[in-house]
Amino acid sequence: MNCAFCGKEIDDDVKVCPFCRKYIARNVSGVNLEKPAAEPAAMPAAETASYAEEKLCPCCQTPVKPGASFCGKCGASLNGSSGGYQGNNPYSDQGNSGGRDRATGIRATALMKDMNIMLYWIIGCIAVNFVPYIGTLLTYVAYIYILIQTPSLADRCYQLLDGEGDLMARIAKVRPRIKLLWGLFAGYAVTAIPAVVILLNLVSEMQALQEAGGHLDSFPPMFMPALLLLLIATVFWLVSLVFLIIMFINFFKVKSAVENIARGY
Repeated sequence: MNCAFCGKEIDDDVKVCPFCRKYIARNVSGVNLEKPAAEPAAMPAAETASYAEEKLCPCCQTPVKPGASFCGKCGASLNGSSGGYQGNNPYSDQGNSGGRDRATGIRATALMKDMNIMLYWIIGCIAVNFVPYIGTLLTYVAYIYILIQTPSLADRCYQLLDGEGDLMARIAKVRPRIKLLWGLFAGYAVTAIPAVVILLNLVSEMQALQEAGGHLDSFPPMFMPALLLLLIATVFWLVSLVFLIIMFINFFKVKSAVENIARGY
């Protein structure tokens, strides 16, 4: 049909003429009126500007704003390139996926970056054990950071991998194991620190006795309690090590699944 105001040919179902920006008057049945009874009210300036700025996605015909690189609904490229979202995705080795859920790709890519950061902390937690003097302290710092950050990462993985049975079961066990590791860490600290303090005091007393020319006929009374505390601390450490190894294995399996999702977008 033709616009009643400017005479240009327009689609039958448009509400505003794309040429003169006038409202298309219609009767109650929705049929366009050739000659409106009165000049219709002008479109509000804000709506006119918004309408003029919008363009349609070539794939799903959803209105999009000028300057956008891809459609917010279907993810199709709007600039004619095949890269689209993948240009900002370092994990993707595919072309534009068109109708795939771009929001999932964004979440997977962001989660992948955070999991890589966690991987660096895990490697650092192992490496600082070989640092002289302050290695133990640095290990504790990295260990505490990992325990604090892991639950939030697990929640994000759980939301992203919804429906993956085996992986969901692994992720569901993260929070209980983190609580257990906090308990083991506290138990280790409560037993290991007093044991080390007692043993250091005993060593200093033995050195002082030797310098004075004496010798010990038997172990000091606090020697056995210190050894018992050290043994309990070792048990705490070994159990926590087993759970850490299990968590690290699950971490790499979940990380691989997240990376596969990120590569698909």
